[in-house]
Amino acid sequence: MTFEILDSAKSYINELDLIKHEGTIRFDTNIKTLELGGLIFRLDYPNFYFACDVNDNHIILERNTDKCILDLNQIDASIFGEYVVVFIIWSPTKLTLIVREKEAKKNALTINKEIETEIFYPSRQSTQQITNNLPDGNIIFTSDEEFRNYCHMLLISMQLKLKENPTVDFCWNKAKEEKKVIQQTPKDEIDIHGIIHTFLNNIRQPNVKVHYEYNTNNGNVDFVFSTMIDNIYSTFCLEVKNAHSQDVVTGLTNQLTEYMKNTKSKYGAYLILYYKCSMFDKPKQNLHELQLKFNKLRFPLSDNIRIFFLDLSKKTPASKL
Repeated sequence: MTFEILDSAKSYINELDLIKHEGTIRFDTNIKTLELGGLIFRLDYPNFYFACDVNDNHIILERNTDKCILDLNQIDASIFGEYVVVFIIWSPTKLTLIVREKEAKKNALTINKEIETEIFYPSRQSTQQITNNLPDGNIIFTSDEEFRNYCHMLLISMQLKLKENPTVDFCWNKAKEEKKVIQQTPKDEIDIHGIIHTFLNNIRQPNVKVHYEYNTNNGNVDFVFSTMIDNIYSTFCLEVKNAHSQDVVTGLTNQLTEYMKNTKSKYGAYLILYYKCSMFDKPKQNLHELQLKFNKLRFPLSDNIRIFFLDLSKKTPASKL
């Protein structure tokens, strides 16, 4: 398996992102930078090719023999302005490219490519094979960026493991009467923390520590990852919130940014737990709408924060559809 990712894109793209069945990548840029062209990412795997680049004033999103091409010549800079937002979106049945003006957000150019053929994805391999993408043994990190990428890989591995095993009963509380389940509700965040901590500890390398409820001068961070880089202590913050929590926005805009300052962490991540399904009707937004909302919130804050979602919703069995 061969990966290439533009260095400036590594704060929001990781190797394991590209082997997921679906995903959305959003980044801010300006028209002149886009016109310079170049590779954004490339994944080359047996029987599978996935890449996005800018060539001859076109953004080209390519998966195997399917291509979605957006012509930048169609963008009127006098209408869109100098700065734009680019969305790269994929699923098993569609490839989508969107370029939208950054300020007024009224104008957008969207190109879709519908796909009818079955797509082989590397992520259909076992979770063990995916986890094997993580380096073996103690890793010698040479920069905060390498450590950030490793922390991202741990979190994506957790996403993929849950995707492969959709049984999420351990994340739900069950109210029973006479041994019969009468109601199911999401567990509190604090109850999920222990599950997350156990999973991360099981796959982390020996020279990476995962601290739970890490104390700072301004409250406790849910998780802090730590390691040594050139004999200097380096940390990465992770804050976790339920999507239906009334503090889900301020957890990102206030808490996480403050925790990163207090722990002197250059990078951090925000993990949102999503439960909405037939058994639980919060929040109002669906998962895709939440992803767009929080990606917009993140960019004014810092390119050093990445947002992850864990879909813990109950899926209706096929036999009951």
